[in-house]
Amino acid sequence: TDYSGNLRHADIVGATYNGSHILVTGKSYSLAFDGTNDYLKLDGAENNGVVYNGIGGASPMTFCSWIKRGGTGERCILSGDTNKFKITLDSNHKIRVYIDTGKYIIFNTVITTSNTHITILFDTVNNINTLKDACKCYINGTKDYIVSEVDSNNEIKVANTTNLHIGSTSTPNTYFNGYMDDIRLYNRSINEGEIAAIYNGGAGTYDNISAKQNTVVNYNLIKANSTTVYDNSGNANDMNIN
Repeated sequence: TDYSGNLRHADIVGATYNGSHILVTGKSYSLAFDGTNDYLKLDGAENNGVVYNGIGGASPMTFCSWIKRGGTGERCILSGDTNKFKITLDSNHKIRVYIDTGKYIIFNTVITTSNTHITILFDTVNNINTLKDACKCYINGTKDYIVSEVDSNNEIKVANTTNLHIGSTSTPNTYFNGYMDDIRLYNRSINEGEIAAIYNGGAGTYDNISAKQNTVVNYNLIKANSTTVYDNSGNANDMNIN
């Protein structure tokens, strides 16, 4: 369900509701990904007549989610721009952010199998728009740092002409293995106070962050049915379960 008010609900392919692995206090479910063929697709052409393919160019953005990871190898958390833009867990269980094939940064923290809140943002204000300078990562509300990079001094240029995928690359392949909840996408770089409010809010409800404007997607497993995860952002990007 998109709780941001924008109604950008999305299609669920294979992923299932799970009541045994609760990531956020007060919730009844998380969304389980088997690492084989499960993902969410935010279809810009088919969601209730609302066209939305993500945030393009070097515009500010934030992605955050509660996750509980499983599996090995590289696993994709979010992708767009025909796989050029990707947020993944690499084979060492670290966050890796790509802006093109072979152009990426790796953050230091090893993501364990415990419930973990991740925030990745592009803070591209004041013409600071290279990957290594603009991309920031927070793990459980604490800022992480870049430990490795390849061609990261390139300008962020994300095309938003293809569907966004959560839990896989847009091919789709390179699937996420584990659980997710309270998935959010903002068309701005949220600040450290807001990141802390989302993380420390525990229940992860939309009202735990006071600045509701500029939220484009919020999928929250407190409200759903057997066929649809609803977008509560107001942008009509619901997800249908296939």
